[in-house]
Amino acid sequence: MSEARAVKDSGVEWLGEVPQHWEVRRLGSLGRFTKGAGGSKEDSRDDGVPVVRYGELYTQFNLTIDKPYSFIDDEATSRYTPLKKGLLVFTASGEDPAEIGKAAVSLLDPPAYVGGDTILFAANTRDADGKFLAYVLDSQPLRALKAMRSTGFTVVHISAGALKTLPLPTPPLAEQRAIADFLDRETAQIDEFVAENERFIELLTERRAAVIAHAVTKGLDPDAPMRDSGVEWLGEVPETWDVMPVKGAARKVTDGAHISPETDGGEYDFVSTRDVSERGIDFDGSLKTSPATYHYLVRTGCQPVAGDVLFSKDGTVGVTAVVSESREFVVASSLIIIRPLPRRADSRFLSWSLGSPGFREQASTWTRGAGLPRLSVVNLSRLPVAIPPLAEQRAIADYLDERTARIDEAIATAREGIALASERRSALISAAVTGKIDVGSGS
Repeated sequence: MSEARAVKDSGVEWLGEVPQHWEVRRLGSLGRFTKGAGGSKEDSRDDGVPVVRYGELYTQFNLTIDKPYSFIDDEATSRYTPLKKGLLVFTASGEDPAEIGKAAVSLLDPPAYVGGDTILFAANTRDADGKFLAYVLDSQPLRALKAMRSTGFTVVHISAGALKTLPLPTPPLAEQRAIADFLDRETAQIDEFVAENERFIELLTERRAAVIAHAVTKGLDPDAPMRDSGVEWLGEVPETWDVMPVKGAARKVTDGAHISPETDGGEYDFVSTRDVSERGIDFDGSLKTSPATYHYLVRTGCQPVAGDVLFSKDGTVGVTAVVSESREFVVASSLIIIRPLPRRADSRFLSWSLGSPGFREQASTWTRGAGLPRLSVVNLSRLPVAIPPLAEQRAIADYLDERTARIDEAIATAREGIALASERRSALISAAVTGKIDVGSGS
């Protein structure tokens, strides 16, 4: 890289100074926009003519469209827009304003097509390099600008008109290509680091699930005599363990409030599924309900006590947490309160068992509802669970507390590494495409 170059004020506040020989141009002056046609997912085939759908720009592609993930037959092509190699494809709608207008350059050879909710841009080859533009548009300042120009709430949209006037730093073409090549090399290393850490997290997550599943069905003693549990998902269990329905290990199994709580003058925590995780209960983020509603729900049995196990039965079924302290709060109908029999079941063991992969899979077969899967209290009560002697339950719970904590720490470290690498990637792109890093002209 060469030494610092002469700079000038770009005239754009967020861009600041740029190299003296760079221009700042509106995106619309660098090429031509067209709109992607409709089409339908019902046209999809396992093979045939490649087609790019707008959702894939969020999930499958990173700045380049390098291979097809969807296909249509020849008869359906009339409903789609041809996708030429080198075109820039924008997403025109989505749920996240920070991602709206995401762009990728097509590297697909024709014939290929693109579906609806997309905007196409053909760059003037004498003025702009498509890959460089993709990097500029992916930089944090441009993401923010696109978000500001989007419309809508639940689903946000952006138009070609909003994209046309985006101000872009525009170096000479040779320098654009040099910057794109530089970023290809540098971001590839970062992306590989991120991918390795994501694979590591996936392996740790699988290992965590396996540790829990083995402990709550086989115990900690590898030499323990085993017997058939009579339950397919449990398989063999230690001879000294009992197998019984959940209600056999509990003195109370009930769900929370089936009313909408009053929130005016809310003072008491009203906990729902979103507030519960293996880490415990997030009271800070919970809804607050009025004293009148709170006292009514206490009278109708919706108040957990210390030692109860909460089990999510709506949406994400099978998330569990132990109520670790006496506290004045009530729960929504999305949570089931399980109060273990003190001489039969340990709260922590029961929480680990009911939240284990096997039990959650068993519970999912009894859920009803497509949009919002729901498990009834009655069906949960009937599901079988393996119950060791009480002392062994406590030993297993201690083991899982310690073992999963170590795995969770490793996962957290890997995620922190991904976050730092992503920040580094974003900063590198922004610096390169605004001229803060001189990568040379490439000539």
